[in-house]
Amino acid sequence: MTKLIKISEHKAFKIQPVLIKGEKYFSIRQMYSTKNDSEWKHGKAGIILAYEELRKLFKRAKTMHEDSDTEYEDIFGDMEKSKEPKAKSKKVKK
Repeated sequence: MTKLIKISEHKAFKIQPVLIKGEKYFSIRQMYSTKNDSEWKHGKAGIILAYEELRKLFKRAKTMHEDSDTEYEDIFGDMEKSKEPKAKSKKVKK
């Protein structure tokens, strides 16, 4: 049972259960379409997670999303700060 979850007109994620060596996994692939071709194609991004890993990921993401103390700007703000080049210190001549 494959599920396509559309994020926008030209972007979606395909979630598909797979069985690898008797273990249950989910394959999550980024999909895209173009203005000229409405057929969904595989993007470069994809991940395979064990059923239990995916369940924990969704549970933690839901908790984080519902936590009123969590501010997404704070989380991503820290990421942006780490990308900024460090300011060069000026030497003061005496």
